Amino acid sequence: MPFLPSLSVLTHTLSTASAIPRLVDIGLSLTPPADAASNGVYQLTRLVPSARVQTWRRDGAEFSMSPMGAIRVWQKQRLVASECVHDRQAHGAAPLNPEDYAYLEAFLLLEGRAWNDLHPVQAKGHDDA
Repeated sequence: MPFLPSLSVLTHTLSTASAIPRLVDIGLSLTPPADAASNGVYQLTRLVPSARVQTWRRDGAEFSMSPMGAIRVWQKQRLVASECVHDRQAHGAAPLNPEDYAYLEAFLLLEGRAWNDLHPVQAKGHDDA
């Protein structure tokens, strides 16, 4: 399988005290808007897949988002990593670190994948917790 590319993530944060960054766009190469936002700040972040994520990809892993929004890594129809504590306990899966989670979330969204796209194992009747 080909290696995964680095991704650009553009967010916007309103200029209020309790504002949180909101996703604007994801792409292979983005540039922030030329004119500054009058009601907040744009931030461009570059996400680079870790060696761990690249190894999973090279070894044929599939990435998915559960119906509850958890990022999951599957290899040979076995759950090998998840951000969800329940998944990790039930399947002996490894945890995802924040950097891997951020990259995989952006990657899945860029591919047009969503929480309601079932992984082939789930589609065969496995339950989703």
